[in-house]
Amino acid sequence: MEFGAFFLPITGIGTFPSKGPPKIIWIGVGKAHPHLFQIHKRIQEAALAVGIEPELRPWHPHITIARCRDVSVQSLRKFLQSNVDLDAGMVRVDTFHLYSSKLTPGGPIHTRELSVHCRG
Repeated sequence: MEFGAFFLPITGIGTFPSKGPPKIIWIGVGKAHPHLFQIHKRIQEAALAVGIEPELRPWHPHITIARCRDVSVQSLRKFLQSNVDLDAGMVRVDTFHLYSSKLTPGGPIHTRELSVHCRG
């Protein structure tokens, strides 16, 4: 897989899951950026070609900034409201890493499976 370097906006803030008590606080990446979505599409196609089933949940490119344990809903709501217009600028993408994630009782284990550097 080849790609040229590009810049992504780092904007917005939210939580996962969308229903129930939040467990993750994230910052948005890409904001529908066409290069990011093209890379995602190519990875999905390559995975399907080798028999890996695609993720059925909606794809939300993000950076996890915190895991919520014992955080009051009021404190979290106040934090999210005060950062609703978060704009952390742009980040240059010249490499991407593909990770697998295995959930364990002690927390998720992330393993780097592939790294791709931009052409040029």
